[in-house]
Amino acid sequence: MRAAVALCVASGVAVGAAILGVAACGALTEPPTSPAPVNTCLGAGGCTPFPEAGCNFVGASSTVVACTTAVAPSFVLVVTVPALAPHGAGMTYVFSGNQFLGPTPNKFPCAFTSANTSCILLPSPVGNAQTTGAYLVDYALQEAADRNLGLVPAMQMPPNIEYVGLPMTAMFWPQWTEDSVTLDARQYNLPLPPVVASIGPSPDYPLIGETTHAPGGGLTTGWYAALPPTAAPYLGVVQVDPPFNDGYPDQSYSVQAISGPPSGELAPQLGLLPAGALGITSANVASVLTTFRIPVSRPAGLDGWTMFVRERANGIVPPAIVSSRPRLSGVTTAATLNLLGFSPTPGTTYNLVLEPPFASGLPEFDDPLLSVGGALIPPASETYPTLPPPVTLSGRVVSPENTPVSATILFYSTEVGTLNATSKCVLIPSTSTGIVTELSYEAQVQTDDQLSATGEVGGFSIQLPQGQYNYVIQPSLASGYAKTTVSAGLYVGDCPGPFTNPVTLTASHPVVVSGSFVTADGRPLANATVDFLPSALLVVPTLPTGGTITPPSQWPRPATTTTGAAGGFSLEVDPGTYDITARPQDGTNFAWAVAPGFFIPPPNGNLTTAIPPLAPFVVPAPAVLDVVIEDPDGINLPGAIVQAYAFTSCSAPSSSYCQPVAVPIGEAMTDAQGEFVMLLSGFVNGP
Repeated sequence: MRAAVALCVASGVAVGAAILGVAACGALTEPPTSPAPVNTCLGAGGCTPFPEAGCNFVGASSTVVACTTAVAPSFVLVVTVPALAPHGAGMTYVFSGNQFLGPTPNKFPCAFTSANTSCILLPSPVGNAQTTGAYLVDYALQEAADRNLGLVPAMQMPPNIEYVGLPMTAMFWPQWTEDSVTLDARQYNLPLPPVVASIGPSPDYPLIGETTHAPGGGLTTGWYAALPPTAAPYLGVVQVDPPFNDGYPDQSYSVQAISGPPSGELAPQLGLLPAGALGITSANVASVLTTFRIPVSRPAGLDGWTMFVRERANGIVPPAIVSSRPRLSGVTTAATLNLLGFSPTPGTTYNLVLEPPFASGLPEFDDPLLSVGGALIPPASETYPTLPPPVTLSGRVVSPENTPVSATILFYSTEVGTLNATSKCVLIPSTSTGIVTELSYEAQVQTDDQLSATGEVGGFSIQLPQGQYNYVIQPSLASGYAKTTVSAGLYVGDCPGPFTNPVTLTASHPVVVSGSFVTADGRPLANATVDFLPSALLVVPTLPTGGTITPPSQWPRPATTTTGAAGGFSLEVDPGTYDITARPQDGTNFAWAVAPGFFIPPPNGNLTTAIPPLAPFVVPAPAVLDVVIEDPDGINLPGAIVQAYAFTSCSAPSSSYCQPVAVPIGEAMTDAQGEFVMLLSGFVNGP
């Protein structure tokens, strides 16, 4: 039997004292056996240091009381079902957390729990949005696409067979709406994994290329997926398997996960994909199929290269490829790119990409496409630039004191050298804010000691196309040096400018950061774990379209320490932007204290830099979230991982792009009864 909740409200009315048999509302006290402060209201003064707090049980089944508040930040709960659960195994669900907290929280009693505990009843997989389908094309489209590729027109299909299917995979990416803007959940830093569709037989349709077909004997595969219901739609991405992606592009479409009866079959349901993938007839092929025929040349040959149309990179989500991906060969060839049911998204830039074979050591070529009247205009022809011979760059990674440092180095081009008709060097940018042709290359190398037990510590050698490069040094953790990004520009080869070989690359000392955490009544938060994590703000692009982010390869590494008896901490970190979190010692009845978006500047010169101590972080009284999770059969669900995320606010000037992102503020696991208790508070000392 669960105990009733005891309240010692801010007005001073002691509701729970008689039940508990204790004096009404005492002061926060610290047990002499532990240096960590404990949030309890048993003693003189009660919850006075917390004006909005009252004396409450920490959970409906708890006998522990603490100063807590009903005020909680706006947050969402991300629930991951255990892999061995009988229903929804491995699925991730999202729920609004604020329905369980606030002045008048909603109570959703579970079947086997106290009315004082809220309940989350997971939707049944049968009630989840069911999506089934197949990538089907009719004879008219197959004939047109194959003819465009220079192939023999497809054979006439068997009688009464209107469609043939393509082998494929399907994946559904959750979207999220915040501040009325719907984006991929990854752009909000929400850990919502994609739903990977099951692939099964769909025998009613022949596989493309089959010459005979008996009813029910086709080889086509279809997909099936059960999507956890969400307010925002999913983005379904259907990827065509090689070699058919030479002529048929991937397809994306929006699907809303609304509970409903399942189809109960893997057979393709016509109409789930947009026009251009399904339901194509001879009458509408011309309006659905867009074909680019582009002469392509490269004097050194195109064997193993591919060409395609791709969105320009914008943020953490990989850009979509919107055309087929024909493989090229020879010195000069005519590339045929098919686009099905495609219309350019306003404000989005699309590039024509020439991609070299994997591990070829050659840069990628990106040529922006013009958009006129809502249609992309391909170039009349495309020629891959002539490159000067690559250069083997060698050198050493050292400390500021010139001692060798074991490390991994990432080189990424800012300009790549090419040769014009008179063999003079012309630099082509690797990234730009304008609509210009780009050549880009990046490669990573480990120092010799990481490759061989007898290798030189800090020594390295790597072959690079000639050009100008920035680089990131990631020293081994044992070395004690900082991850160092150098953007001054390193010339590689004689084409771009003065070239020094071998080179010496210097890893910086780390930055020493110090600060402290104190409770709202001024006591040090001792024995708390302090995490410096790469900030969620790093996933925000600089512009809503066409912007860039700091690549994850340049993000600072996480660091962890523990506060001392005085609540202070000091640790060495890489320069960069962090979310700082203090996780109080278990049993102290305080919530995580989270401070998002703190920028730690790089060291000053070659010396270790100790920046001024950060202002003390004040830990407020927490709100108590006590919830039981049940599976669709009403059975308590043990072992579920529950994460709480709060969104940052947008306070940027109106001339700047600002996007809220989700930052973790708490985590728990359901116990054997499916219950979890989580203490929550808002951000502290934000940016």
